[in-house]
Parts: sequence; structure tokens; C-alpha cells
Amino acid sequence: MKPRPKTSPYASTLLEIEFNEAESLSYVPKVFLQDQSWVSEESDYYACNCSEEVGHVLIHYLFTGEYQILEIDETKVSQDKSWAELRIATQVLLALDEWKLPGLQGLVQSEIESLSKSIHIFDVVRLIDKELNGFAIKQELWLKNFLVNSLNTAFAKNSKEFEDLSLLDKLHNIDLIKFLAKNLFKTYHSRISKPLRRKGTEERRKDSQDTDSVSAVTLTPESTSDDEFETSPKIKTSKIKSIGGFGIEPTLIGIKDKNDSVSSLNYVRINKSSISNSKDIHDQASSSFGLSKHPDLFCNGEDNLESFDFSLSRSFKSNLIGPYAKSERRSYHNADPSFEPW
Repeated sequence: MKPRPKTSPYASTLLEIEFNEAESLSYVPKVFLQDQSWVSEESDYYACNCSEEVGHVLIHYLFTGEYQILEIDETKVSQDKSWAELRIATQVLLALDEWKLPGLQGLVQSEIESLSKSIHIFDVVRLIDKELNGFAIKQELWLKNFLVNSLNTAFAKNSKEFEDLSLLDKLHNIDLIKFLAKNLFKTYHSRISKPLRRKGTEERRKDSQDTDSVSAVTLTPESTSDDEFETSPKIKTSKIKSIGGFGIEPTLIGIKDKNDSVSSLNYVRINKSSISNSKDIHDQASSSFGLSKHPDLFCNGEDNLESFDFSLSRSFKSNLIGPYAKSERRSYHNADPSFEPW
């Protein structure tokens, strides 16, 4: 229960307040205005720059703690009733830079949000643009952010309305134009980049699904003549999941010699992390690779060879030089520059 006053606040000295174009003065006990910086003990009169419509909202809140406007004479306004009510609410909010009434600020902000739902957002922007004066910094910032949020919501519902930005041409407040232009650009950018990010995610997901299988590419020149060494090769592709118990990395690279010509060679990269230490696997690896002069598969790098832990014949080693895979043309291709050659 609130404490009871010892003396009636309504019996305190009254302050005469004159609003613009008001037909009569408003009288408010000074005790109600003790938080207002513009109230003076030496004077019982104050001229306020607000209209009588706005003044009524301010005085009514001081007495009742509620938001209320005067009845609107629709014969005197060119727009509909909701438009007129939104204009008054906006003016009241801007007046709160001078009148320190935190409770009223929350009420009028809710009123603006409610009234704006029945008015097209572009019309709301134009209305608020006419009311901004550059003095009520805090209140104007709230209005700007409110407009941006409302525009983003409208954009999400119907982006076609935003293809023509002539809205900005009809505004007058430079600060508002800059603020809206910057934030609308952010909105456009985020809406455009989302499909691109989604497409990239889908492509990466598709690539990850291909890790269970890998293509081994056989490059075969059309001619074996030395004079036709630059001939474009034919490409044959086959699917390989594993070889000799060893996992195969999904990424393959084409084999070209120093002259940028394609050599006839089967090549895969072996993932050493998937190699087992089992002797059976080692034996299987030996049989899988074979010790032919031109093996079908070349392992990549010194580290991989050490992991196999089996002997290679001299003829097989002659075709392996660190990360370099030797082709039938006796030229070399650096399969992985990150490995140091033997």
C-alpha cells in the first residue's frame, strides 16, 4: 500500500501551461512537475511548443497515468483517422525529450506500433519523416529503428514492393534517409547472400557424401609416338572404394609432366591414417601393389611408404621419387608439394 500524503498535492501551487494554438490554458499542480527541468519556483507560467492535441496527452497522463488523445474531427484532416492518430502519437513521443515521463514513453511507443499495423509501411515512413526535427535524439533513434524493423518485416512478406526505391526520393530528413539507406542495403545483402550460402552448403554436403567412393582416372594418349607427345588423352573413369585394405582419399589430381602433357598413368592418393598395422594388411598391400616395372598404383609420399613397412623391389622404387610419380614418358609430376622428396 502506497503511503498517504500528509498534505493534498492538488492544493499546491498551480502552473499555467500554454500550448500552441490552444484556446485556453492548462493548470497543473507544480508537485506533479517536480521532475521537469523547465519548472521554476520563480514563475507560475510556462509556454510549451507542443500543440494542444499533444498537450492534452501529456496533462492527462500526469493526472491519470494513461494515454488518451482528443476526439479527432475527421472533417479537418485530409488523411484517415488512423493516420491522424499516428501523427499525434509520434509528436507526443518527440515531446518526451522535453517532458521527462518514462511511463508515458512506453505507452506511446506501444500506440505507434499498434497504429502502424493498419497503415502501409511506406506511408508510416513518410509520416515520421515529416515529424523529425533533429532535437529529440533518443526518441528519434527509437523511431528510426522501429521503421527499419517494420521495413524488414514488410520486405520478408513482399520483396517486390522494394524493387523501386523511390520511397527515399520522397523523404526530407537527411539523417533518416542515410539511416534507412544503410540498413536497407544490409537487408538486401542478407537476403541475397542467404541463397548463395545455402547453395554452398548443399554443394559441400554433396561433396562429403562422395567420400565413400573415388574415381581413379586412367589417362591414355591417342598415340604412343614421341612426335605426338602433346596429343590430348582419352580419359577412362572407374570407381574404387579401397585397395588392398587401404582407404583412398576422395581427391584426385590429374597427372601431367613438366611439359604440361598428360602421361598414361593410374594414380590415387592413399590416406595413411586409414592404414592398419596388421601384418595381413601389409601382405595384402604388397600383393595389391605388385612389384611390376610400371605399377598400376603409386603411393604418395615418404610418410605413406614408411607406414606400409614392407620392402619394395628396386624396379618398383625406381618409379617412386618421394612425392613424384614417374610416368611412362619418364617425366615427373609433383603430386603433393607438401612432402619432401627422398
